Amino acid sequence: MLQLIPEREPPVRALTSTTCLALVMMANGVFASASLPVWELGVGAFAINGQDYPASDRANNRVLVAPFGVYRSDRFRLGEGGLQAIAVENPRYRFDISVSGSLNANSEGNPLREGMPDLDFLFEIGPQLVVTLDRDQFADKSESTTELAVQLRGAFSTDFGSVSSLGPVASLALEYERENMLDGKLDLGVEFNAVFAGEDMHDLFYQVDAEFATATRPAYDAQSGYLGSDISFSGSYAMTPDIVVFSGISWNSYKDAANENSPLFETDSTVNSWLGLLWRLRESSRRITVLR
Repeated sequence: MLQLIPEREPPVRALTSTTCLALVMMANGVFASASLPVWELGVGAFAINGQDYPASDRANNRVLVAPFGVYRSDRFRLGEGGLQAIAVENPRYRFDISVSGSLNANSEGNPLREGMPDLDFLFEIGPQLVVTLDRDQFADKSESTTELAVQLRGAFSTDFGSVSSLGPVASLALEYERENMLDGKLDLGVEFNAVFAGEDMHDLFYQVDAEFATATRPAYDAQSGYLGSDISFSGSYAMTPDIVVFSGISWNSYKDAANENSPLFETDSTVNSWLGLLWRLRESSRRITVLR
């Protein structure tokens, strides 16, 4: 289950191996006017280490090479935080509608889920409010930002043959970033997230219907509520104006989660890591002034 996620916008699988594009473009820094290309095109390579789903102990490691694109306008942004429709944006807060998604995971090869349905692709869409709590500038011309983000999204799963609603997912995130160190080449960040979800989302990960019950996997009725929390440390370094390497590590806690008694709930904590490279190949000559 591999997450295609924007920074500071973790859908539920951001708590698993699914962390992939969490640092794509490292675009959310100090709120200041910046002149940026309207569009950018490039390619990225990613290596991700994690698990199948929240509280799973089964390793899910993948390597991907994929194109990426960025588009910016006054009201729509693509590639810097997923797909966003911006309603309000100023130096203190931003309110928008955003979309994100994650890849699927097979049940085959996972002893706990053997014989159960695979986990389909997930998509989430909904509003988020991002509030700037503090920002500062330093003698070395670097900047720091502390932000609080509140999200409420509707989640959906699909095998591209049908679509199923998974109900609401709510999250609260607190993030600190220090950017433009080492003459603008190095960015570092730390972030804490807490995630809550409706019963349908918990059913996807933790419910065992009677038809899938075995002697070692009893039937279980999943409940809505707290899904888990994580704290992550990440960084990126611009090797050239067009080539950026990034990496990160996160510790994920599921202690006291709503469904810790499920037979599919394996562990109270996991560790994920990721490493990648982004290479920008083209950009538009036309530029747009945006808040960063």
